[in-house]
Amino acid sequence: MNSQTQIATFVSQAAKGNRIAQQEIYRQHCGAMLSLCVRMMGDRYIAEDVMQDGFIKVFMRLPQLKEPKKLSGWIKRIILNECMDQLKKVRHFEEVEEHDFEDEGEGENWFEGISFDQINDEIDRLSDGSRQVFTLYLIEDMKHREIAELLGVSVSTVKSQYQRALKQLRTRLKAIMI
Repeated sequence: MNSQTQIATFVSQAAKGNRIAQQEIYRQHCGAMLSLCVRMMGDRYIAEDVMQDGFIKVFMRLPQLKEPKKLSGWIKRIILNECMDQLKKVRHFEEVEEHDFEDEGEGENWFEGISFDQINDEIDRLSDGSRQVFTLYLIEDMKHREIAELLGVSVSTVKSQYQRALKQLRTRLKAIMI
């Protein structure tokens, strides 16, 4: 049985309430979804709750999935929407003028020599709005327009939050290198 057939089988069985198939889908996706939730929420305990709520929605809506090969992206969208629903209750985005940031003229590899854990820690320390936009744009590979629609803000706010995140990361990581 090939991978696509196996996914379709798991989706079909899970949609009918088969707990083993649901567990397998959860097992295959929970790590990546928890990472996404932690990045978006900024707190592991809240992220775990949000992820669980998201997976409940995934399994309730599974019969609606028309293309099983798109399962991973579909789950990611539901989990991301669950994050956004929670964040709307407390979210705060600051409008930052784009001209506040200047390209410091450094190459793309200015961060070489800094550990992944150090970079990750500094991403976690970003303000909520900057961290969320940074995560969606750079890590989740979403476009500025998509992020703006998802967050309910302007494209210029998304761009400015991203630029703010880059500037803060660069400053903090340079301090680590000294």
